[in-house]
Amino acid sequence: MLRGLFPALLTPFTPDGLKIDMAKVRPLCEWQLSHGVQGLFICGTTGEGPYLTAHEKIAMLEETLRCVHGRARIIMQVGCSDLPGTLATAKAAVQMNVDAISLLQPWFYRCDDEAQFNYIARVAETVGDTPLYLYNLPQNTGNDLKPVTLERLLKRFPNIRGIKESGEEGALQRWLPYKSDQFQVICGNDTQVSRSLLAGGKALVSGTANVQPKVFLTILEAAQAGDQETVLQCQQQINRYVDLVVHSNLNANLKASLWLMGIDAGSMRPPNRNLDDDEMKALQEGMKAINLLP
Repeated sequence: MLRGLFPALLTPFTPDGLKIDMAKVRPLCEWQLSHGVQGLFICGTTGEGPYLTAHEKIAMLEETLRCVHGRARIIMQVGCSDLPGTLATAKAAVQMNVDAISLLQPWFYRCDDEAQFNYIARVAETVGDTPLYLYNLPQNTGNDLKPVTLERLLKRFPNIRGIKESGEEGALQRWLPYKSDQFQVICGNDTQVSRSLLAGGKALVSGTANVQPKVFLTILEAAQAGDQETVLQCQQQINRYVDLVVHSNLNANLKASLWLMGIDAGSMRPPNRNLDDDEMKALQEGMKAINLLP
């Protein structure tokens, strides 16, 4: 079972956005490892995964494994916009002995429950014994996984070991009845971290943890120790940063935040864009106001 903090690693791009800037992957990994994170989640939403080709996802995994070199566990989100790309990425991840695979719901086209079941089943069959974690993000994908679909999947595929729920407030609760020694519920919504941990959650996948891993590690430790006061204080700090950066240009804000802290996370891939000077100044002032910058 996964335990601890898995920041959803950013993907650094070259200034024109056409290629992954592989030279910047190692500093991003080292920044997280220096704080003691237990693992990394790559090619997800914060990693601009929907904009990555299957080839790029595989290259990102190769470089991350090379940088981490066994010092932390790696979860890879393998979903692509096409099924052949998804299956090819999943097969490559298995061959490279990734610790776990995550699968984002299909996106753009609306898929009914049967279509979603068949899609996930194809991937579950492909990855064999490698742990598979479903990834529900209905506000972005337009497709919401239903409990009845999960029940069907769990009866057939014992390698489905959990779900990362990144939906709106309350979405996490519907998966709690399925928690067991073989299936875990992982919080992917940063404003719901304290609820997840106080309900017995053991792992977190977070986009804003790219910038403030210490706060997430502290909230995990506090929850384990039963220190609810510290848990709530940390959640307040998490929420302050979420309020500052979570809007239409979230990933650009995260990359800019790291740049202000001295870490170059590369550029955005169009059609997303980097922050302009005024936005960068406002972000800097906001980070100072919540004590993320001196």
